[in-house]
Amino acid sequence: MLNLSGRAFRGVEQFMSNRLVSLRWAQYLLALLWCVPFFTLAQAQAKPAPYEQVIMDATQRLIDGLRQQHEAIKKDPQIAYRLVENTVLPHLDFDRIARWVLGKHWRTATPEQRKAFTCEFTAFLTRTYVTTMVTYTDDIITNASGLSYPPGNKQLSDDQAQVRARLSLTNGKTVEVVYTLTNASGAWKVYDLAIEGISLAITYRTTFSSEIAKRGLDGLIAHLAQRNREDDPLKKTDL
Repeated sequence: MLNLSGRAFRGVEQFMSNRLVSLRWAQYLLALLWCVPFFTLAQAQAKPAPYEQVIMDATQRLIDGLRQQHEAIKKDPQIAYRLVENTVLPHLDFDRIARWVLGKHWRTATPEQRKAFTCEFTAFLTRTYVTTMVTYTDDIITNASGLSYPPGNKQLSDDQAQVRARLSLTNGKTVEVVYTLTNASGAWKVYDLAIEGISLAITYRTTFSSEIAKRGLDGLIAHLAQRNREDDPLKKTDL
């Protein structure tokens, strides 16, 4: 059987190699960008837009929790899961992310397949995020003051908006990031994150499309389910 945590996801790394060092680097940035406090934006605007406030509140709560519990998290990874579940996950639109990732395959999938894929992909993203956050806890705290906001945060339509950020790391690197949000469900939620112009949703779509072509959507769902059951999220690093 194809190991989605190994060979398949190395395809994602290859796809991103011209712009990022590896998928692990992208995952590290994802964890870091959700954890750094948004002081710059708060100081620059007396009243942030609602979609900006969502990110500000979520990240501030997360970094506060991470600072307070980082030693306990190293001993008990379930604390990290609870922290993420209470701060980040409520602000991610997993249904929309799943549709974007499957792309054309979503339109031909049965209701049962859509539900199964959304469930397994949500578990996969959560597992990947928590693994990375725990692995890089010290780095996240160290880089927590390096975020700034260039002009460009805007509401694209009644139900879509973007928040742009620039992250300066202690190693001298500067990373440009764009969060894309929707409020189609009545609350602003993130459904994509572009790092240096590379969309994580589209990156996963490229890899998953290749896997579906080889073994079908049911095969992809089955492999994701297997990895979610078998992998220890805090020991496996070959995602």
